[in-house]
Amino acid sequence: MNKRLLIGFFTSFILSLISVNLMTATASAKTNYVEGSDAASVLFDPTKVTQFDLSMSDSDFESLKYPNVQWDQEGPWLDTQMRFTMNKKTYGPYRVGVHLKGAWGSWRDVTQKAAFKIKMDAFVPKQRLFGLTKITLNNMVQDATYIHEAITYRLMRAVGIPAPRTGYSDVTLNGIDYGLHLNVETVDKTMLKRWGLSSKHMYKGAVPTFPDLTTDSLGGFVTESGDPTDTSDLKDLVAINQLSGDEWWAAISKSANIREFLLEWAAEMTTAHWDGYTDNKNNYFVNFDDQGQATLLPWGTDQTWNGALDYFNMAAIMPRLCMAVTACQEDYLQALARVSAKAQSLNLYQMAQDLIPEISPWITTDTMGYGLQTSIDYQNDFFQKLDTQLTTLQSMVTPWDATLKSVNVNGKNFSPDNTIYLAPKTTRAIIRPTPNNPDATVTNQNVRLATGLNTIQVSTTSADGQHVYDSPANIYVLTKRESTLKLNFIKNSKQLSASSTTALNALIVKLQDAQNISIKTTTSSSVSSLIGTLRFTTIRAAFISIGGVKFAKGSSAISKDSLILSVTYFN
Repeated sequence: MNKRLLIGFFTSFILSLISVNLMTATASAKTNYVEGSDAASVLFDPTKVTQFDLSMSDSDFESLKYPNVQWDQEGPWLDTQMRFTMNKKTYGPYRVGVHLKGAWGSWRDVTQKAAFKIKMDAFVPKQRLFGLTKITLNNMVQDATYIHEAITYRLMRAVGIPAPRTGYSDVTLNGIDYGLHLNVETVDKTMLKRWGLSSKHMYKGAVPTFPDLTTDSLGGFVTESGDPTDTSDLKDLVAINQLSGDEWWAAISKSANIREFLLEWAAEMTTAHWDGYTDNKNNYFVNFDDQGQATLLPWGTDQTWNGALDYFNMAAIMPRLCMAVTACQEDYLQALARVSAKAQSLNLYQMAQDLIPEISPWITTDTMGYGLQTSIDYQNDFFQKLDTQLTTLQSMVTPWDATLKSVNVNGKNFSPDNTIYLAPKTTRAIIRPTPNNPDATVTNQNVRLATGLNTIQVSTTSADGQHVYDSPANIYVLTKRESTLKLNFIKNSKQLSASSTTALNALIVKLQDAQNISIKTTTSSSVSSLIGTLRFTTIRAAFISIGGVKFAKGSSAISKDSLILSVTYFN
């Protein structure tokens, strides 16, 4: 019987086997877990299972068997054909590159449940799948719950850590079904761009060297992107970690996005990510943007939620340096409080309840996986650990919690994590903060605003009166702007001229941070409907990286091979 038919057949049967923990899940509406407006967002829906079908020559398949490949040598990109299926629609075949993924503990060759990396443009320049150049398919052989990564990364993203999105996929290679995999968003420039981050250099810290950000570990990092011959940015960061006390704190605060670092450490501790940077100096990336500022990015969160860690006794150099500086320790306390509050508001327990019924039929038919009953046992243990870890943390942080739940500006509530955009010509703001701990105290403010970005420090005093924390409220007063651009097409085609392509790309860059973008496209009334539709589609596709753009059409007596964009936007 076809596997997809089996999935449908087993679904109702499997739900009757799943633990009582899930019985309330079907009674409430499920949350939409898709994040982002980019084309790739549909690939990362953890409540749906997509399909990757790969095929290669017999000789290439044989080359993916041990000892031809080993866990510490991924090998070359092998020439592969790939079809991708989602919502009963198949894309491809594509000519792509593939090699095995994994490291010490998770790596498997193709005689077992292998994990895969797919490179869309390995042999076909500029080829993409929903805008992605790389696809990472984790085998989850170290996670019998099948949900650790999806849960953990969602919490990390929610507190502002650039972390991958996730979905689920069934993977076949040369007709062999390798079962349920996690489609993890690849940490690369494409992902970071969605977070508004540039990437001049990215390094990975992982096995077998377990490198810390110390002088003796420099040779253990792998250069993921950027010039491998110039590692001066990494060396500069490591040199700062030879300092200590307030001198270290002053230097690191200038060279790294230190609040993001602190949140990342707090999230690792909260989720018990013992195999990350803080405790095992493994599974992390250090990214340096175009200005040389460092950001810490998480990876490999499959072994999380297995019992609480010591929040104040971390092995890595930077957390240890932080614990010796009063100001840094205070910021870390508030990072813990923020992660705790976000974990509660996200209702991670409910997310797990929503995911498990969707993937359980695929766990059942995964002959290389753990099997359904083993998975259920581990999931039940996960629910207990999740409740214990989050309840204990919440109790611990409550006395010192001086973080904000929301910020009310001029009568409207906003998230304190996001920039607050106000209408043009707004000159004053009445700010009424709401703390996460209702027993903490805040002061309302009436402030004068200038056009553009205004950063207002909102001060909160903890319930025990021992901690005062300043949270920045970023308020941006918009300016309405208008722009007109004339584009020329090659005669009777949908292809823009070279100069118009350059001009359009410049406009897109200009609009990246704009709000409420409206575009009216004006074409000649004499142009054929087919050519006109194709040209309009070309223009719309060009703006896909921005998202949320409103389009309207118009016509007038202009050149038959020209198009005018009338753009209204706020920034």
